[in-house]
Amino acid sequence: DQIREVQAALPYQPLVASPRVVLIPDAPLLRLDGANALLKTIEEPPSHALFIVIAPQRERLLPTIVSRCQAIRCSPPSQEAVIEHLTARLGLSAERARALFIQAQGRIGPAIQAASAPVDASPPYEDVGAPSTIADPMRLLDVAQGIGKDQEALRSLLAWLTLWLRDVLAWRLTRDPDRVLH
Repeated sequence: DQIREVQAALPYQPLVASPRVVLIPDAPLLRLDGANALLKTIEEPPSHALFIVIAPQRERLLPTIVSRCQAIRCSPPSQEAVIEHLTARLGLSAERARALFIQAQGRIGPAIQAASAPVDASPPYEDVGAPSTIADPMRLLDVAQGIGKDQEALRSLLAWLTLWLRDVLAWRLTRDPDRVLH
């Protein structure tokens, strides 16, 4: 329906700006009928229209859509750039900025959002890997039960585990400390 709305508005040239920009965020989420409608529109776009199709993985788009687009790769900012921004612009310590970088998986937007959130004491999932927890099955069950009751803590734990496993894989493949976040 949203693609059809765009199709209905496209014949009209913009009065002030030129060209008309059509932004399609999360294009891989389009259902087949929406993707086909988009394809029909970008096959013969009006001269006053510019389409920006955003897809983290172009393999998830219809090949015919990919063939009609010019790919522009956008790389995320480096760890140093994010930390520099968080320290210089937001006044955070380098240690806090690095922790936010890791928590946000290298994405600057979520890191900035997290910077404005209150700083919690140690998250409950940090106890999961502690030697004292691993050595004591009852303690491990208590920690697991506490996390299981808190959906946000569970999400945080899964995100943390994802990053930790990513680091293990990065280290095993490259042995490059710059590729390891934790």
